[in-house]
Amino acid sequence: MDCIPHSPTTTSQYDEAKIVDLLSQFYRTLEHYGYLHNDVDGDEPPTSINWPPPEGRALDLSELEPEPNELPIDDRVLSLMKKVPTMPDNYMGVAPLLSGTTFIGAEDLAQGRQLMRYGHVYAVPLHMLQLFSGQDEAGAVLLDVNNNVVRVMDDTTPAHGYPDIGAEPAAEGPYPYPPDLNDWPKEDAPTFLEKMNQKLLDLDWCPTGMPESGGTMVEPVDERLPYTIQLRRILKEEYHWPGNDFRRHAWMEDCERRMEEIGFER
Repeated sequence: MDCIPHSPTTTSQYDEAKIVDLLSQFYRTLEHYGYLHNDVDGDEPPTSINWPPPEGRALDLSELEPEPNELPIDDRVLSLMKKVPTMPDNYMGVAPLLSGTTFIGAEDLAQGRQLMRYGHVYAVPLHMLQLFSGQDEAGAVLLDVNNNVVRVMDDTTPAHGYPDIGAEPAAEGPYPYPPDLNDWPKEDAPTFLEKMNQKLLDLDWCPTGMPESGGTMVEPVDERLPYTIQLRRILKEEYHWPGNDFRRHAWMEDCERRMEEIGFER
């Protein structure tokens, strides 16, 4: 996740409505592209976005019942889980090396309260929400509602204090919080989310086709992937991304053929 630039900023005050709005903009941009879809018939395919009702979605917390003497999840985190758009599972890539976290279903919701780091499972702090989870332990984005910052774990984050790979927790269940959590890069949450959406609009991030045929999110500025430069040009010049005149349906129909033409191989 070092593909997201971090800049030291003065953090703003936590505003739930602002976070919900920015996450909604991000998912609507992916929908506008045709990469994700609205869940209009309730069957929730992997590429669908689940939009909560105005009063918020119901949460199944049955897999998160706290043990005796354990504190519950922060009410602000629970409220946000009810109100933000989400994916139907934890495996749909929505940014380079990142998947959208789901808050639907007891098991998937509980999985979203954990993260992998160096072969071990750790708990997400009670005042944090995992907005995006890493693919193959490649990263995680945690929102801290106390300080209104996101903390980003990626493979460039220095690691220290971790047990040896293969070591078992002292008790059944995940380890407590990652020992180097406070060392993860942080940024003001609204600023971070605005940057994520802008990367989609600018095609600094771009899907390599539709998910149904194996499309994933890549960075077109990557010189190791020369076809991505052509992809950006085609989308802007021929299909008029990202404006209101974006030829969405034409792109969805032409996508696989155009990807083949520019030399993309799955």
